[in-house]
Amino acid sequence: FPSHDRIHLFGDMLLNCDRLVILDAHLEDWAIAWIEGLSGKGARVIENRYCEPKKVTLYNGTAKNPKDKSWVRNGIVNDAISGKKIAVFSDSQIELETLHSLLLRKGVTLNSMMKIDSTTSGEQWAKEALQDFDGYLSAHPDTQILLVSPSGNSGIDISIRGFFDRVYCLYCGVLSIK
Repeated sequence: FPSHDRIHLFGDMLLNCDRLVILDAHLEDWAIAWIEGLSGKGARVIENRYCEPKKVTLYNGTAKNPKDKSWVRNGIVNDAISGKKIAVFSDSQIELETLHSLLLRKGVTLNSMMKIDSTTSGEQWAKEALQDFDGYLSAHPDTQILLVSPSGNSGIDISIRGFFDRVYCLYCGVLSIK
């Protein structure tokens, strides 16, 4: 369909539907107004206004080597050894496997770690965790370290306040953005 045909088709669907639910974390007011204009119906917006301040630190390697991640790996290992509960999200399964091996070599036990990636996402425990992460973590409070690759990055919602002491996001440029 040419784009003008798709807009007309979308408008027809809006006119004929009883209601439309749009879930988007970045939906802007102009888009809502446009949909209201096409449908002739008012919108009810439910907005998440959670505003607890967060300390965010952004790093990009070192001055000598922008791809050097050893300093952040050391920080994660030190946090793990000191008993902090940490979550690590990455776009690179290889990075997480490296980190997983490093943590095991430093004495962190397998029982205290949960790794969601393409090698584990098909296992029953991982399926249960991905369906209800809050429930899974509540049932397994001994989980100290969560490692999540792209296999688990979409759809995970952890809303238990204070469960993790630190959250790390390691983006290595493995996934492209369209």
